[in-house]
Amino acid sequence: MRPRLVTALAERFEVRVVTVTGGGGYGKSTLLAHAIDENRLSPAGRDAWLRVIEHDRDPDHLLSGVFRSLTDPAAEPPSAVTIDDVLDAAWALAPERVAILLDDVHRIEPGAPSWSTIEMLIERLPTNASLVLAGRTRPAIPLTHLKSADRLITIDESDLAYTPAEAQHIAERLGANPAARVATWPALVTLQCREDARSGLDYLWEQVIDSLPTDRRELLAIAAQFSNINDKLLAAVAPSSGTTAGELVAGLPLVEPVDDSTFRLHDLWAEALVDAVDDDRRRDAACRAGEHLLDVGDLVAAAEAFALAGDREQLAEVVRRASIRPLGSALDTAEIMALLDLLPDELAEGASGELLRAARLFATQPELCIDAYRRALTLAEQAGNDEDAVIAHWRITQLAPAENPHELSISPGLQRLADDGHRMAKSACAMLRSNAAAVRGDTATALAEIDGYEIDDPDAARGSVSSRLLSLGRPELVNSHLDQVLADGVSDPFAGQAVWWRGEISPDLAWPIARELPQRYARRNMRVVQLALCSIVAQIGVSAGDLDGARPLIDQALDLGATAQPGDRLFAEAADVMWLAAAGHHERAVAAIARMESAIPVLPFPAWPYMTILAPIRALCDHLDDLDHIQLGPSMQQAVAAGAAWRAAMVDGDVGPARSLSWSQLDLLRVHVPPDMLVDLAIAASDPPVAHPALASLPDAAREVQRLAADAPEPVRSLARALGDTYRPRPSRPLHVTTFGRFAISTVGGDVLIGDRSRGKVRELASLLVLGGTVDRARLAEQMWPDLEPTRARENLRANLSHLQKALSVPGEPPYLEVTDQLLHLDPTLLVVDRDRFEAEYEAGALADRQSNPSTALAAYERAVAIVGGDYVPHLDVDEVRFDRIRLHSLELSAACRAAELLLAKGEPERSLELATSVLARDSISERAGRTAIGAYRAIGAAAGARQVAEQLVADLAEAGLDAEPETIAAAARVGVRV
Repeated sequence: MRPRLVTALAERFEVRVVTVTGGGGYGKSTLLAHAIDENRLSPAGRDAWLRVIEHDRDPDHLLSGVFRSLTDPAAEPPSAVTIDDVLDAAWALAPERVAILLDDVHRIEPGAPSWSTIEMLIERLPTNASLVLAGRTRPAIPLTHLKSADRLITIDESDLAYTPAEAQHIAERLGANPAARVATWPALVTLQCREDARSGLDYLWEQVIDSLPTDRRELLAIAAQFSNINDKLLAAVAPSSGTTAGELVAGLPLVEPVDDSTFRLHDLWAEALVDAVDDDRRRDAACRAGEHLLDVGDLVAAAEAFALAGDREQLAEVVRRASIRPLGSALDTAEIMALLDLLPDELAEGASGELLRAARLFATQPELCIDAYRRALTLAEQAGNDEDAVIAHWRITQLAPAENPHELSISPGLQRLADDGHRMAKSACAMLRSNAAAVRGDTATALAEIDGYEIDDPDAARGSVSSRLLSLGRPELVNSHLDQVLADGVSDPFAGQAVWWRGEISPDLAWPIARELPQRYARRNMRVVQLALCSIVAQIGVSAGDLDGARPLIDQALDLGATAQPGDRLFAEAADVMWLAAAGHHERAVAAIARMESAIPVLPFPAWPYMTILAPIRALCDHLDDLDHIQLGPSMQQAVAAGAAWRAAMVDGDVGPARSLSWSQLDLLRVHVPPDMLVDLAIAASDPPVAHPALASLPDAAREVQRLAADAPEPVRSLARALGDTYRPRPSRPLHVTTFGRFAISTVGGDVLIGDRSRGKVRELASLLVLGGTVDRARLAEQMWPDLEPTRARENLRANLSHLQKALSVPGEPPYLEVTDQLLHLDPTLLVVDRDRFEAEYEAGALADRQSNPSTALAAYERAVAIVGGDYVPHLDVDEVRFDRIRLHSLELSAACRAAELLLAKGEPERSLELATSVLARDSISERAGRTAIGAYRAIGAAAGARQVAEQLVADLAEAGLDAEPETIAAAARVGVRV
């Protein structure tokens, strides 16, 4: 270790860019490793290290590697990493400083597209991030502007070379002759310390390599052509040697351990051993390595090995393995581009290359994907390549329903391949026959054809069978269980949808779980998957009665569907129909269904997206009664029956079908029937009262009862009127409650009903009802007037209650406050409370933080801070309020601190400083706020301000008898303040 260089590199967290430049063997990687190790002992930030390889000249591959270095290795990366994903990943780590170390950056040749990406990273990285570029040549981008602004550190060959004193010290430590003349090239010093010799590769050959036994030298030559070596790789390339990786490299210089059993040989080894084995043995070893890597599923490494061997057939096989993976979980675009980069021109320009390009389009431009597979099919057929033709046929068969599921047929070419025994071709034929049988109305044959699937990959087979069963309306046949779906985090969307369609989970329980899924999957950047997911999750929100929460997801799905294939767009349009039906916009829903049918008709057999809205389309459309006769699974038949029952009751006046529904399976009905329609059905079935439990649990049932009592066909109107006393009318508009800084209740229009001018006890009574919801009158009287006799206290309560009732009277609305002899009830669902909005925004920020989505987190935290206008319910002094006041105060300061940290990293120090100083004004020993304020002052060039904050924070901590955190000590030291 050389302290002078490690110390220089320690400043990497304080500047924008560090360059480390020197020829092979100058110890660049060793220096980075030492700097990383030193930082682990006393962290000044986080190191995100990436060894650059040739594939990184493609920006997608480089960005994917950088993203992985910044994020949890266990997290699933996006299928196509963008520069914004990388920027967000670095920004999300704020206030922690992060250095992205790109080692061997010379592997990206000048003029390669990735240099433009690196330039963009330098320009756009958040202020908590820096870039270290280490390589044999100077970075092929302009950096002078950074040097003039003291934002660049350069370490070049003259710095990397040993000083005479360092070289002599190393030589003596390794036992070399003290009188020997030692070079300053680090690699050569390490080698010379064995015995005096000349220099360069000749020395490496004569003094190190030549001393090795022949079999070890030859195995080393074979191993040196691979990026990393381990025991399994060696066993594959030389099965008879019995040598482990550790034994092979034991005692050798210029070897870097990757982990306990994996090693990387310096590039100098490959150069020195180039003639140690003949080309045939080298190619044979590369083929063996490729076969091993292919078996373990490392497709890119396998392709690299086969490329070294020049094995065109095996490279084509790697492409086939990549191309049959399930589309939703296939290789990411960086891996696809790496494979394309390794193909010789004849493969890259043929079916193999087109299969890879089609897979990439599925993630980035799915509407173009099927045409790419058709081009691959044409190229394969022209070349007589049946293997690639089979894969292209299979993908076309999977994707074609998105164009029009009613117009599919088996082509002669596909039939020939199936007749020749190709399993995937037989599976494609079975899928097409299943579809044709469903269109004919022969669902028994459609189901039977699924048995003809012959797919070797178990994941692909499971996904294909499950998706086909769902598209046939048979969720009961999908092998899935609620407990397993929840335990797996809903990672299998087909299993999750089957459980949902079967009604095995209440919408009220499913919605909080499902609403997080679109944001979690968004980073995968797969538009078709995201479109369907947003649509289905939105329908869960509608079933739960949260129309406001579902609407943004539907709008997002409609945006994604604007350029999608008709069958994919249908998912978004179906979700929109569900929402319109639930919101009572029946005419708009019918118009939307008509637009959907102009692209893909519902009959003769409903496409998959229509399965999600069977009840509303059957209810609202007078031409779809043939749905009653389609053979579906029990769950979907119940959905159709519910739609038919609604139409019978609300259009024909026949309530009999509504009474025949499976009211004992209420969750199943809630899944498939929009809430308002389900209330209509429950009212229609209410005599005898088989559906009364449903009414009690459905959102806004009382409002719908009152609407139907005033405007519904008979006998539904009479049934609704009979329920009027049980389901009294509710106010149509909520009241807004302010609890921070002051207490007030106001209307939607802003009229203050309870406020500063209200009587103190009336305001106190209102606040206790807002906090308590339902309150016992006797206990409330005792709480508010503890010093009075119970009779006098009840009289005071009665008088103030009368004032409160008058104050909460809103023209045109029924009473907000329910009063009985024993209880007072202010329905919390009729209140929009700033406390609830604050906590929702704080939780949204915390969720976005956990998902490394800093822009969303910042917006939520800033909204949360803006809501708080002072202490929580300041006029009320009871234990539960005091405890809540402390908790909410802590959350507000936390939100402000986090927003300040993100703003500082974003490059907005002024706004960051405003928030940080506001926190310090209320909590002078908030080290988090103090560190942010110090950083913000430094960012705007106000060194005196930074020093003043540091001195005050240190003094306040000392006065409170608290030790400063290590991060605070470091922040203060940066502005010359000692703790």
